[in-house]
Amino acid sequence: MNPVKLLVEPWVFDIPSVSNAAARLGWDARFAQGWQHVRDIVLKVAPYIVAGVGVSAWSVSGAPVGDNDDISALAGLAAVECDPAC
Repeated sequence: MNPVKLLVEPWVFDIPSVSNAAARLGWDARFAQGWQHVRDIVLKVAPYIVAGVGVSAWSVSGAPVGDNDDISALAGLAAVECDPAC
């Protein structure tokens, strides 16, 4: 009995292998595949980034100055009043 087969899960050996010819890609194909994978990831993550930036922008500038006392008290900070020049 092969000792490796005792240590490896059976599903690992069931993974289909790729022929050597198919594994050899040129630089153009590698960059195209890489670009496609990056694009897929960015498209999946982008809505959460936009929502986070929107919530942050609203919480910083969307609340009136007088309402910041409650938020500052929760954070343990003194409320900072802004003069009209800022």
